[in-house]
Amino acid sequence: MLFPKSIVGSLLISSCSVYANLNLGINEQIFLLDHQDHIEQVGSEPRLIMTNSEEVTLVTEQDKLGLKLNGVTFKDVTNYWEEFIDSETDDFLQISKILNHYKQKEFENYQFSIESLSSNKFNILEDKKGSPILPVYEYPIDNSSFHFKKVDKLINKIDTEKMYSDLSVLTGFYSRYYKSNYGLESALWVYGELLALATDNAKLYNVTLFEHEDFPQPSIIFKILGNPVSNSTSNDHTNESEPIPKIVVGCHLDSINLIMPNFLKAPGADDNGSGVVTVLEALRLIVKNNLTFENDVEFHFYAAEEGGLLGSAEVMKDYKDANAKISLIIFH
Repeated sequence: MLFPKSIVGSLLISSCSVYANLNLGINEQIFLLDHQDHIEQVGSEPRLIMTNSEEVTLVTEQDKLGLKLNGVTFKDVTNYWEEFIDSETDDFLQISKILNHYKQKEFENYQFSIESLSSNKFNILEDKKGSPILPVYEYPIDNSSFHFKKVDKLINKIDTEKMYSDLSVLTGFYSRYYKSNYGLESALWVYGELLALATDNAKLYNVTLFEHEDFPQPSIIFKILGNPVSNSTSNDHTNESEPIPKIVVGCHLDSINLIMPNFLKAPGADDNGSGVVTVLEALRLIVKNNLTFENDVEFHFYAAEEGGLLGSAEVMKDYKDANAKISLIIFH
């Protein structure tokens, strides 16, 4: 599937009536019209994305905003596409040429053609040779592995006032756009909250900032070290040299204004402030009630989800390179 170019660009430069339909004030409309050139310049970067149909498509940064406005979901695979596309194909050479032109600042005189690329299929569950890259894990099937009474007690301890307070802080940032200082500052606020929780048991808890080269907003990982002997019935680990798979609970930190992300507000209460405060509260309950687990349990707060799962992709690529095993991911 190939997408038309500059969807957002055509939206922005059409007329003031378009902005009126977006409930923007007259000053904001004038501001957007005055900055059309800047919008087009910022959005010219070529990016490689994969849609739900697992088809690789070359678009611009500006096109990505347009796709999201039209409800099209995708993953941005620009930074790791070489792992999945055969280097002997014409597609590989063409993509390399296009991205290299941009990196060398020669893109102003270089017009790439999406139509020049074939419809390559891209399966993230397999490598180039078609081998599966996800581990096989046998999940427990008996009720002895579930803890209904413990969960019921924890539910009664949920602090909704704290959740509302945290959400108020997150939405108080002008935006949490991953390419902005606001995105960095909001992530550092979450990092501070996690550090405060980690002080309860420095031997059991670890907090890591996962920095990204392409944007200032970091991802954050809160790790609870597992205790394999605490519950030996949940899975049979016959090979002691094999690491016990991790369990990951994740959410994304960033928010975005799809019309003009660098300038317009994006409080993002429902996308994804509510997810962040939910994960924070679940983690707080675990820490304050001294819960331990057989597996390592990690709480991930990802940067740049709105850009096409950029933060989580880099974290998971790092885990894959380290041969880390993950048995379950729960995403909020």
